[in-house]
Amino acid sequence: KEMVKDIFMRQYALFQTPSSTFYEMDYEEYFRNIHKEKIGVYFYDGDHNRIHQLRALEYAEPFWAQNAYIMIDDTNDQGIYDVTFGFMSRSKEEYAPVFNEKTPNMGHPTFWNGLLIFKKLS
Repeated sequence: KEMVKDIFMRQYALFQTPSSTFYEMDYEEYFRNIHKEKIGVYFYDGDHNRIHQLRALEYAEPFWAQNAYIMIDDTNDQGIYDVTFGFMSRSKEEYAPVFNEKTPNMGHPTFWNGLLIFKKLS
């Protein structure tokens, strides 16, 4: 049986560009040791337990450019939703939601299990 990683790597090989880079590592290690540039669009689709949801936002925040868009999936889960809005309200930066859609069920053909997009204003 083909593994998810194998499918990803095959697709990555087909669609990568000279500006593409793939790192197979933990997000905390990546943001601590590798990443340097500003981020204009950030999509977190990793471990959605409350601790990792919050840390993934906190570790990436210093790199978000002004007017960056941050996308969070699976926001039908109230914990993910609450952690994300709590992060925005406690941050010294200013954020505004620009898209916030729940879905009627998991696996919905529109936004799977809810999608939130917010923008960094400051």
